[in-house]
Amino acid sequence: MEESPKVDMTLANTLAADIRLQVNTRRLQLGLSQVKLAEKAGVTENTIHNIERPHARTKKDGFPVLPSLMTLIAIGKVLGVDAADLLGPAVRYAIGEGQDIISHGDALLEES
Repeated sequence: MEESPKVDMTLANTLAADIRLQVNTRRLQLGLSQVKLAEKAGVTENTIHNIERPHARTKKDGFPVLPSLMTLIAIGKVLGVDAADLLGPAVRYAIGEGQDIISHGDALLEES
């Protein structure tokens, strides 16, 4: 049986913090409430709340709650930025360190 790839918890925490900061900052700049952002992006208010909540964790393994790529794209469109802009410097760091974040995507990007 193949073992799941190990994901760096520090990277996952940093990625969650970067997304939280980018979404919250841009949302407030645009004067949007969490409810309004959720409506416009076609996601639940709980999704936005979990993205912006500092210590949201999955029940299964304690990983930070991270939005799916499709959720990031939808939120980015409403906020007027690319999904990549919402990921922040953690992704650039991971790539610079040679970590294969693509193959770890299932573990890193969990629908909230």
